[in-house]
Amino acid sequence: MRNYSVAQFWSQIYGRRNLTPHPHPNTSIFEIVHKDFRQLLGKELELPNCMQMTLLRKDMILRVLEIWDYFDGQKENIKLVSKDISIPIHSRAGVLALVPYVLGSRRVAILSPYIAGSDYLPITFGLNGHPTYFERIGLVKTPQQALSYIQPVKVMKRSTQIIMACDRLVLFDTKCVSENCLTFNMGTVMENFKERMETFPTIIVENYKEFPTGTKKYLEQLFPHTCLLFISVTM
Repeated sequence: MRNYSVAQFWSQIYGRRNLTPHPHPNTSIFEIVHKDFRQLLGKELELPNCMQMTLLRKDMILRVLEIWDYFDGQKENIKLVSKDISIPIHSRAGVLALVPYVLGSRRVAILSPYIAGSDYLPITFGLNGHPTYFERIGLVKTPQQALSYIQPVKVMKRSTQIIMACDRLVLFDTKCVSENCLTFNMGTVMENFKERMETFPTIIVENYKEFPTGTKKYLEQLFPHTCLLFISVTM
């Protein structure tokens, strides 16, 4: 199969649709690019390593496509849509970065038990001056392209922050979730958690086994019509 360039990839996303980056306040980048990202991953999986247009690992691509296959097959299911998956530690950053783009959700929330103390999450999402994961794998060539093509991320570390309707990708620095409240690692509490989170069609719980026992079952009961992805990390 003939390989194609990064420029061609972004051109087919934005050029074919005659769109500019972040075209509409009610549309997420995830919704725009999800079909193209799935196509890209499929092509990267078929190509020899020396011909890939990115530095994506084949085992990581398989994990991401496994997640997509599951949720895509559950589209007509009006009941609980939940999946838990184990990710090797060397693949978790890539899976966490790619899954929102592949699933094509309007809004995505990521609950992490230790954003504040984790090095890889800020690096993955380009926080604190780090290049994004997409820059590091070669899918985006410059920081300017990252700003144009990649969905901005917001980090919630305390209850006094406000989730805006335009926030499409939100990371929560979470200690625990119980009794319709989210407790941040800084100790503050966000009440009415269910009502605030129901606007997110997809919720990813990163390294969920680090949360208190029963968190997975509680979230499944709290959000019976939300796509819930529970990720655990293996060595």
